[in-house]
Amino acid sequence: MGKISRRKFLISSAKNAACLGVMAGCNNQTIHPDIRPPSAPVGLFGYSIYDGSKKKVEIEWAIHDLSDNTGIVSEKEIKGYNIYYEDNKKPINTILIKETNYVDEGPDGIGLEEGKTYKYQVTAFDQDNNESERSESYPVKISRPVPVYEVSDDNACTGIKLNAYIVQSMVDRAVKVFTGKESVSEAYESLFPRIKDKYPKIAVKINCLAGKGLCTHPEVIEAITKGLGKMFNSKYPLQNITVFDDRREGHLNSAGYKLKTDTDDYHVVTVYGEKNANGESNWGKEVMICDTSQRFCRIVEEADYIINVPVLKDHSSAGITFALKNFFGIISDPVSMHREMCDPYISEVYKYVVKKVKLIIGDAILGAFKGGPSTNASFDPKKILVCNDPVAIDMRALRLINNERQSQSKPLFEIKVKVDEQFPNRSDARHIITSSISKYNLGTTNYKIVEVTI
Repeated sequence: MGKISRRKFLISSAKNAACLGVMAGCNNQTIHPDIRPPSAPVGLFGYSIYDGSKKKVEIEWAIHDLSDNTGIVSEKEIKGYNIYYEDNKKPINTILIKETNYVDEGPDGIGLEEGKTYKYQVTAFDQDNNESERSESYPVKISRPVPVYEVSDDNACTGIKLNAYIVQSMVDRAVKVFTGKESVSEAYESLFPRIKDKYPKIAVKINCLAGKGLCTHPEVIEAITKGLGKMFNSKYPLQNITVFDDRREGHLNSAGYKLKTDTDDYHVVTVYGEKNANGESNWGKEVMICDTSQRFCRIVEEADYIINVPVLKDHSSAGITFALKNFFGIISDPVSMHREMCDPYISEVYKYVVKKVKLIIGDAILGAFKGGPSTNASFDPKKILVCNDPVAIDMRALRLINNERQSQSKPLFEIKVKVDEQFPNRSDARHIITSSISKYNLGTTNYKIVEVTI
């Protein structure tokens, strides 16, 4: 065999490699050694976590579609992932990440810096150690933990019967500590000031679906309205308060409420159906929320302020229902929004009215950790939670429910999408994380418990 020059050999090798590349592109199969890196990961998002000791970030991304950098689905398997800060050349992780999520605990695991924004990127490695381009950057700010004020009393209830006197003390004390005011009247006035010298209209959203025992308890509403009545030297007109839900009158009755609109006391109404008792429409103008046509109830549209008073329950579609999901009761067609674990519908609805919501008083005297939302109470935390951050207070609600589920050896509700072969139909509370991301910015997943004593 005759000798060939080095130049001819390189040209010949290049042609052969080109031919192999064309062949690989034609039959979508990987040629070894594979020199084409996989496509960059997509769907990156993240959220900050505070566990009481150190601040962390969890990031997640979509399962890789096995395409390479040409767009062809030719990768047989993704070997793993690297995580980067946007401005760093070296990855954060020391070994390849096999899953599609990662928890960043900072240098040496000591936690991340409060107030700082960390920008994350992810790359994918194929079986031949080809590394993809970096994903788009996703910023996560390490926010200061939001306090969730929590008052407990072992005597708050006996079975499903509440002690109204103790509940009044719990609500009053929690609201005063939340606002930093000495008196109940000052506390509520700081949250609901006059508007152009007029007394404000306040809408109070309750939840009566499950009936007596597992509803927003009338004793809690009585405590709130009595406190509001003390505003402005006890001159605040109680008829400016409208307590409402979107359930039938029978649901409200079974929960302990009676409809009333013609007294000097606070009003209790239902927005179930097209028209109210006076023949007026319950609903405002049509708006598009995601892919659904909705109308907001006029009570919310006409109110100056809203108090959100949810009850602590698990939920078959959304993992849990508390502050965020309670507002499915202010729209005309919530049934159409129960797809995909109600996500992002819950966040979309809440963002429409978030500026009016000045106070969340969570009724966790009784709760349900299984069988919700229409079920009986299955545990009794005997707590009132107060906050104005729906994400933070829902994170606390999720923890309370999961603590009880864990004690009963039941699977926990996740705050992210998770495929569980053992429990394929288990719901998750992904809407809480969705509500925290920059698109909605309804609150933070970082919270700390402030225990309030009576």
